[in-house]
Amino acid sequence: MLRGEAVIVIDPKGDKDLRDCAERACRLAGNPSRFVHFHPAFPENSVRLDPLRNFNRSSEVASRIASVIPGEGSSDPFKAFGQKSLDNIVQGLFALEQRPTLVKLRRYLEGGSATLVVRALERYFDRVLENGWKNRLNLKAKDSEGRAMALVRHYRDTVQATHPNMDLEGLVSMFEHDRTPRQNGGLLAAGHEHADLGYARAAAVARPQ
Repeated sequence: MLRGEAVIVIDPKGDKDLRDCAERACRLAGNPSRFVHFHPAFPENSVRLDPLRNFNRSSEVASRIASVIPGEGSSDPFKAFGQKSLDNIVQGLFALEQRPTLVKLRRYLEGGSATLVVRALERYFDRVLENGWKNRLNLKAKDSEGRAMALVRHYRDTVQATHPNMDLEGLVSMFEHDRTPRQNGGLLAAGHEHADLGYARAAAVARPQ
């Protein structure tokens, strides 16, 4: 610290004396602001970490949250479904050129994917279809669910054959399956519940605003 180098102290026991010693060392070095402390059990005295800030592949975002989802090993179907649901939402956010955050993932997991489907498909149609496609489609629905259903139907019936988008296929399929709870609602509910548990554990680390 006195040489101005970065020092990382990992203390699995949470020794308060060690913490205080590191803080004093920063003060003695003349730069007390260099001391930062992370402890998920005491968020009021801890810095915040964003586990989704940096990644190389989009799949890493969902896999990081899935790693803290409780399950019965890698073959657990509910855990796999929860991870897939997260990845579908991440792909939708990427289609809007938005960085995925825990807050956004929770919003679409708990509140439904209709709004994300509408925004992602409208943006995609603006890019690949001719001007005026909205007028020709004649979107009458005012609510997100109705608009999403109309846009998904248009994608399946017209757009998919000439302009398929594999990145959005998962999000579209997830929305369609959410509309048929009698057929697979048990798996959907369990999968989303597992994803929510993973989000909650990741949020305990990140403490997003």
